[in-house]
Amino acid sequence: MRVQSYIKQAMSLKIVDLELVLQKGLPGLKILGLPDSSLKESVFRIKSAIKSQGFDWPKHKQVLVQIHPASVPKSGTGIDLAIAAAFLWESEQLPRPVSTPTLFGNLTLDGKVVRPLELESPFVESTEVPVVTGKGEAPILRPHYEIKELKDLILPELEESSTLKFKVRRPDLDDILLTPSQSNLVKAIAVGEHNSIFLGPPGSGKTTIANLISKVMAPPKPSIFSESFAISRFFGEPIEWRPVVSPHHTSTHLGIVGGGRPPKPGELTRAHGGVLILDELLEFEKSVQEALREPVQSGRISITRVGGRLELPAQFLFLATSNLCRCGHFVPRSNNRCRCSLRKLTNYVERLSGPILDRFDILNFSDDWRNEKPQIHVKDLIDDIQVAVDFRKNTRNQDKANSRLDLKELALSFEKVGMLLPESIHSGSHRRKLAFFRVARSMADLNSSESVRESHLVLSEKLTLRPFLTMTEDIYKYL
Repeated sequence: MRVQSYIKQAMSLKIVDLELVLQKGLPGLKILGLPDSSLKESVFRIKSAIKSQGFDWPKHKQVLVQIHPASVPKSGTGIDLAIAAAFLWESEQLPRPVSTPTLFGNLTLDGKVVRPLELESPFVESTEVPVVTGKGEAPILRPHYEIKELKDLILPELEESSTLKFKVRRPDLDDILLTPSQSNLVKAIAVGEHNSIFLGPPGSGKTTIANLISKVMAPPKPSIFSESFAISRFFGEPIEWRPVVSPHHTSTHLGIVGGGRPPKPGELTRAHGGVLILDELLEFEKSVQEALREPVQSGRISITRVGGRLELPAQFLFLATSNLCRCGHFVPRSNNRCRCSLRKLTNYVERLSGPILDRFDILNFSDDWRNEKPQIHVKDLIDDIQVAVDFRKNTRNQDKANSRLDLKELALSFEKVGMLLPESIHSGSHRRKLAFFRVARSMADLNSSESVRESHLVLSEKLTLRPFLTMTEDIYKYL
């Protein structure tokens, strides 16, 4: 008798073929195919469950179970149900199924079937093939048959793919006022979901702005939020809005990126569908900064360790803040209050590597906000942001954020502005040029304009080109 089941592989499941035969010999159950201790223990659970359910165990035959592929070590307990069912069908104590079924469930000693927690994990890929399993408290996103005990294998009931039950609720907004430039900055980031970094002295509002952005963004898409909700439940912190993850700068590479044996998800995955805030970015380990390059680009992160390989979702809005020196008071102009030595100041600024800096669409110096008077209430931003997001969807049928558009997708918006591009665009990298076009598209959406105009290019240049030139070239005039 052949059936299919799953074995545990890191945090995911791998499908395996299970072959069971009855042959003459001493009575007993033997599992072949490199089973670990947890699988070997299933022998006692299976025999007890079968007898408790009123079925017969052979007195003069040996039960052999081969798990394919034979060369791969096997781990997990959910294979109990598959072995027990294969035995009952092979011994003709239950009618055989027409096709090869897939079973995955834990057995109690009295024959009850319990759904393994692995099936409820958000990191296990869904499949169209129904799986026979037990009942559980949490929904699973795959078609499945639910049975309470072994006797129910005769007439299992097919359950539709479960839907996660969640509600979306915008967090309470702080009663604060923003300056005009802060308001424009927040709206541009929230509409286009542009990765951004804020640099400047302490107390200038960098962290406040970073924490505010997730609260004023448009409601998350149900498809993405269902993933975020499932992941948050896995971490034991169910959410009602886009997740906001802000690890401390002393957090380890393992805790932020993920890993271990077997590999497990970290803070990058917990931020999926939401916002990752790295406050004081330059204080984080260099390995953490460099590890962000892959997920920021692709929206996923791959972790390979001795215990297995794990590919996890990690699509988030990346916001970072930092001082430009140890004392915090260095700003890129001649009259600053920095007390650091030239050597220490230079070493600190150079901790922000070019490849990481290039991952940010927007760079803003928070010291520039000091000459403006706060006069715009944060609640007034929500409607403007929602109108711009709706405009994007209704006019271009564009579901993804502007920050994920490529040049081909942006081309139609820039047909009439080719001669108006600023000179500074030629001094940047390909990513810097792409950031310029993406942010200009967001500025046009905020003005409900189908095409990008010169005014949108001017605003985009102030956020995407000039600050980066200051950071990479002009700042060294004051070192």
